[in-house]
Amino acid sequence: MPERDDDEYAIGQVSEMQARFGWTAESWQGPSLRDERVPDRLRDLLPLARRWGVTCDVTRHDVADKASRAELAELAAGLRGRHCEIEDWLYSPDDGSDDERAAFQAMVVLEAEACDGPGLAGLLGWAIRWYRDRPCAERRERLAAAYREVLGWGELPHLAEDLRAARELLGGERGD
Repeated sequence: MPERDDDEYAIGQVSEMQARFGWTAESWQGPSLRDERVPDRLRDLLPLARRWGVTCDVTRHDVADKASRAELAELAAGLRGRHCEIEDWLYSPDDGSDDERAAFQAMVVLEAEACDGPGLAGLLGWAIRWYRDRPCAERRERLAAAYREVLGWGELPHLAEDLRAARELLGGERGD
């Protein structure tokens, strides 16, 4: 953890940051996650989130580097086929489960980085899938909101296909 508020944005070599702040696998303590703040359908993943939900980039890489192949394989196996469920929760309206969501997101990031996992879809990609799965007014509005948000980010070529797909699903509308 940062020593002072301004340390949160410190920049330096990984080894320097680890020495200065103690951001290592050995000093990392898993997050305190409250079961009731995680949807029932994802609670079986809480042990993995407590072990692998490392939100600090420096520490997360150290944890992954020091994990055994068997441990990483267990993480990948535990998340196999669960990414859409996790995305549905992460992109759902805020329910006060910030720490839990952060741990789940960090766990999936670690899996993507260390296990070549699929990672998480971006907001617009998720909204497209979610709407296609079951088109309805509520999901259309979420798609339109995601589309508007992504448009506000400016020119991002890697999102061109998602923007095109969203425009098509919205009937050529801009989501206004």
